[in-house]
Amino acid sequence: MSPLSVAVRGRVDDSYLGPSTAAIVDAATDRRIPHIRLNAGNLVQFGHGAGQRRIWTAETDQTSAIAEGIARDKDLTKSLLRACGVPVPEGVVVDSAAAAWEAAQDIGLPVVVKPLDGNHGRGVFAGAVDRRRRRGRVRDRARPRAAR
Repeated sequence: MSPLSVAVRGRVDDSYLGPSTAAIVDAATDRRIPHIRLNAGNLVQFGHGAGQRRIWTAETDQTSAIAEGIARDKDLTKSLLRACGVPVPEGVVVDSAAAAWEAAQDIGLPVVVKPLDGNHGRGVFAGAVDRRRRRGRVRDRARPRAAR
């Protein structure tokens, strides 16, 4: 991606609500619930006074730290959902581009590459069908990331 494209994409990402937040705000607007954006990110307040509620992306002011931790761990989330009978896509945790390519061939192309601990769609690459194009992307995403 060109430096200009990266800069433009960054400005757009900084200006607009994410898809989850936007959907919740749209639903509030449809229901005539007053709302205000509290920062440049996805922190939004609904209502006023003692009845107000806040969301940050898709988490509410009542989301527990445990729930947030589980949701950030894609492998754990999938195993918990699977244990409850919820269908989940096949997936494999890998630590190298070679392992990712082998897993992609086992699963069947095209595949989606995601960081294990990411959120908000950051670091997701959809439609991987070519080993050459995947190598750099997997290398970038295979690095451990700090929790945010």
